[in-house]
Amino acid sequence: MTATVYWGCAAAFISLIALMILRGRTSKTGLAILACCVVSVVWAGANALSGNLSAAALALIDDIRLSAWLLFAVHWSR
Repeated sequence: MTATVYWGCAAAFISLIALMILRGRTSKTGLAILACCVVSVVWAGANALSGNLSAAALALIDDIRLSAWLLFAVHWSR
């Protein structure tokens, strides 16, 4: 069941990425959101395949994802 939830999360982020790209007008903020979404897709996919990855690798990917979103929030909250 857990893998299904993570695959659903990955699909949702892929859908968001597709919608933003199809819109065609991506600003700097949009590019930052796209980058965060791509990192989130990698994170969700890695967690869905967690049987093939070590706990340290999953933690590193989670740290990267969290850092991307926090950097986005801090940079654009000014």
